[in-house]
Amino acid sequence: MRMIYTLLLLIISLVIPAQASPIIGGAIQVKHVSGQTYQIEVQLLSDLSSKEVDTQDLLVCFGDGQTSNFSLTNSQPATDAEGLTLLTYTGTHTYVESGTYQIAVSSPPRSASLLNRSESKHKNVFLWTVINTQFPNSTPLSSPLVREAGLRQAYAVSLQGTDLESDSLSYRLARTAIPSPGTCGVRMQAKQFTYPNDVEKEGVFYIDGSNQLNWTAPTRSGDFYYAIIATEWRNGIKISESYQEAAVRVVEKPGDKIEIPAYQSAEVAMNRPSSNPDEASAVKITIEAYPNPSDDQIKVIVSSQDALPVTIKVLNVNGQELEKVQKSAVHLSESSFSLKKHGSGLYLIKAVSAKGTAVKKVVIK
Repeated sequence: MRMIYTLLLLIISLVIPAQASPIIGGAIQVKHVSGQTYQIEVQLLSDLSSKEVDTQDLLVCFGDGQTSNFSLTNSQPATDAEGLTLLTYTGTHTYVESGTYQIAVSSPPRSASLLNRSESKHKNVFLWTVINTQFPNSTPLSSPLVREAGLRQAYAVSLQGTDLESDSLSYRLARTAIPSPGTCGVRMQAKQFTYPNDVEKEGVFYIDGSNQLNWTAPTRSGDFYYAIIATEWRNGIKISESYQEAAVRVVEKPGDKIEIPAYQSAEVAMNRPSSNPDEASAVKITIEAYPNPSDDQIKVIVSSQDALPVTIKVLNVNGQELEKVQKSAVHLSESSFSLKKHGSGLYLIKAVSAKGTAVKKVVIK
């Protein structure tokens, strides 16, 4: 009888999949190896111990139609907070030709311990990094995925990561990233997001002009998460953009408490697109298109300092208008174009508002 019971337990353990490791933060870092070959490192921060975490592979999308399953290469206790485990997945990929590519991962769900976690359908962590392989480059090393803050004490930390090529960096708050439908969806923003200071509707949470994250001040103990986008500039040209989720663990600490300022929504800071530190004047309107080159579909993201209506046009090399969409007065808009029907070749994506114009070249193979 004991043998039957033992065998039954063994069968159950084989057929029931391991529980996915709940995530409280994550980032992707890309390192240039040579030519069009890059090393890709995905870091996930779990609130399980190293003995409890799930070791299943992670599907990585490279933005050129190719994917690969990355195995867990390292698991170790987090150094910045107790009871957390840092998971690292590493692999390499070689692109056939230079272009702009989105590297993305859809990881296990966010931890239920996060006090500002949404109960919507978008519970999985979607991480992405966009690189331009025309510029041999390694994306900046991310700041720690978790830090501690004192209850009712001013919290201020520098987000400035380490850039191996000494390129300029700027940071901005973001809503939760979500993928479009499909195995390798392109990045989008959730329509709503609860920022850490939204939970109690007290204080302010923002990134200042020196790339410092400020929370003045936490009024509730526990774990909170936030999302940032780091933009990398070289000689006035945007060469990479990376989305990262990180956590703040609020605990009781010795020291003076402060008076909590009036509540202000973090959306005010999030709606300001990052400016280029290499230029004296602020960017009025910017445009991104990816994957580039593409076989057909092009995803276009237009950001503007001013919430004004934007017209997005697709032109051929002769200036002939092929497609056009109108966008309402928003700071950030997203559009998709299917261009294969117009034939292979070079196209121009043009975005026009009352305050500026931006043009992006794309190639359809």
